[in-house]
Formats: sequence, C-alpha cells, structure tokens
Amino acid sequence: MKKTSSKKKDCLIYDYLTNTQSEASRRKLANTQRRAIYNDGPNILGEALYYKIKDYLKNYLKEICKKGLHLEGENLLRFYVKNWEYYRFSSELTNRFCRYLNRHWVQRQYNANVRGVYEVFIMALKFWQQVVLPQLNRQIRDYFEKQFLADVEEFYRQQAIILRAHNSVTGYLDKVVQHPNEKVRRVAPVLHSSELKSLINNVENVLIWDQLEAIYIKTKELLIEKKYSELPSLFKLVSQIRNALDELKKIVGEHIYQKGIDTIERVSGNAINNPTLYVETILDIRKKYFTVLQEIFNNEKTLIVVLDHACGKFINNNAVTVAAGNTTKSPELLA
Repeated sequence: MKKTSSKKKDCLIYDYLTNTQSEASRRKLANTQRRAIYNDGPNILGEALYYKIKDYLKNYLKEICKKGLHLEGENLLRFYVKNWEYYRFSSELTNRFCRYLNRHWVQRQYNANVRGVYEVFIMALKFWQQVVLPQLNRQIRDYFEKQFLADVEEFYRQQAIILRAHNSVTGYLDKVVQHPNEKVRRVAPVLHSSELKSLINNVENVLIWDQLEAIYIKTKELLIEKKYSELPSLFKLVSQIRNALDELKKIVGEHIYQKGIDTIERVSGNAINNPTLYVETILDIRKKYFTVLQEIFNNEKTLIVVLDHACGKFINNNAVTVAAGNTTKSPELLA
C-alpha cells in the first residue's frame, strides 16, 4: 500500500472521530453506546468505531474457521499460514490507520481502568488466539497428532521385535533405555507438552508394558543366580509403567520368603531345640537381603517393607513350627 493511501485513511479516521455532530445525534449515540465514559462527541464516536472493528474481526475470523473446517493435511497448514499472514499484515495496517483511536479513546479507557480494551493490533491478535487457534488445535490433533502417535507406536513395536530377537532381556532393556530417549529428545522441541507426554506413554507401553512377562521371568532368574547388580536398571524401567512395579516387588518378596523357608528347613533338625541356631539363621537371612536392598536399591523403603513382610511369613510358618505342631514355636525360640 502506498504511503499516501495509508496517510489518507489515517486522516479519514481522524476526521471521523473529531467531526462535530448535532446535539440530537450525540444524544442518540449516547443512548446506544453505553460503554462511553465521557459525553464528548469524539469519545462516543471512538467507542462506536472501536466496537465496529471488534465485531468485524470476530465475524471475519469465524468465516475463516468455517472455510478451513473440512481441510486436512498440508492443505490445512497452507490454508492457516496463508490466512494468518494476510490477517497479521491487515491488522498491522488497521492499527496504523487507528493511531488516533489508540492514542486517545483507547488510552482514555486505560486511564479509567476499563477492562478488555486494547490497541487495535493487540485486539486483533487476541481474537486470532481465541477464535482460530482452538479450532486449529482440534484439527491438528485429529489429522496430525493421532496419526503421528499411531505411526510412532507401530515403529517402536517393530523395533521391539527386532531388539528382543537379537538380545537377552537385560540386553534388550539396556537398548530400551538409550534408544527412545534419543528419539524423544529430537522431537521434543517441536511437540506440545501434551503431545510429548502421549508420545512417551505410547513408547513406554510398547517397549516395556508389552515385555512385562519376559521381564518378570528374568527378575526371578536374576534373583536365583544372585545377579543383583542387574536389578536396579530393570526396576527403574518398569517403574515408568503404572502399577507394574507391584509385581516385581511381589517377586522379590516371594524369593526372600522361599529362601527363608529353605534355609530354616536345612537346619530344622537342630534348630527345633537350639534357639541360638534358629535365631542366628533368621537374622542371617534378613541381614543378607537387607544388605542387598540397601546397597543395590539405595535402601528403597518400599522394598524394606517387602523384606519385613517376607521375613514375618517364614518366621511364623516354617519347618520348625510345623515339626513342633505349634505356630507359637518361633516366639518361644526367639524369646
């Protein structure tokens, strides 16, 4: 637009706002435009012009939304980019034409603490945010996000099959720790926080949730083989899946309980009449696994609870109590 044309429109708006009218016209405007704070002509006309622009912008943006409602894919993006660039440019020009309106009428509203009144360009941006963006976000979720998440889920499902075929469970889990984290870091800057959370949840479900049965079996093997150092990374991964850690704790508790039962059974012939041997055997079992949990799992409190529960079970019901035919035998020997 030529500078002279822009100047001309600016002058027209100035003339409109400063044009004196008959007293009857002023009274009529005062009755219909209740938002005015002052009774002078320019203020009434300023309000009238401001709200005409406001209504026009709202209706204009609603029409844009209708036109773009059924678009998808790249056509959707091109449509909104094109309209945004035009709308922003037009809003900047309109704001220049309305310099007098901004400088006087809008400023008066600021000074009077009237809420919801902004300079024309700021008002235009707010309407784009309020009217257009919610619909655009819904369309993006429908046409982009859902398909993107489905594609990512299928990709990692195939990756999981390949990794499991060429690695042990622990080797697979080591790969799982590294592989998705790299990918997530790459896409994080271009994803909304809600989309990123959905992405992470989907990846974790495919790579960890779908492998839980194999992980549980491997946990039992590691406990039997006393490969305790491999357990923390396994627990850390599984802890990302809601409620999945409960089963691992159950496996640890059952292992400790069974070890207690087996150990007491081996000494039961002597321990039934030897309180010292019985007590030392129980204390040795607890000390052994307490040390494991303390060193390997950094004294994880919930696992200490699992340990105490398991110890309580085999103390109250073991080969010694069965041989004595009395569940109170343990308290007698421990006393």
